[in-house]
Amino acid sequence: MVMNFKSVDTNVTVKSYCPLVFHFIRKSDGVKDIDIINSLDPINNRYQIFKSNQGQKHQTGGKSGSFFFFSQDMQYIIKTISKGELSALLNMLPSFIELIGKKPHSMISYIYGVYTVQMSRTHSINLVV
Repeated sequence: MVMNFKSVDTNVTVKSYCPLVFHFIRKSDGVKDIDIINSLDPINNRYQIFKSNQGQKHQTGGKSGSFFFFSQDMQYIIKTISKGELSALLNMLPSFIELIGKKPHSMISYIYGVYTVQMSRTHSINLVV
């Protein structure tokens, strides 16, 4: 399968939810902001995004309709989320921060950011990293 990346829209608007909270989480886990910015660069990740649905039986992203994919440098897992999941996640954020503070060595996965990405001519996509 040949993909023509020249036709990919690179005019992207990104909304970051609770940026100071997620900065704190990243910093407490030793992740520098510049490292995550470089890892999540839309131009560098377009192949990952295109292939995220490859091999799905019905090209739907599973029961929830969400897609998982690795950042181009394989450092982060990105998951698309619905508006309902976005709302629930943001509502749970205070409890999540409290847990991280009380149990910093917990096996729970850290969430490094929640974003809405809008490219012109497409619907917005909510992501969790």
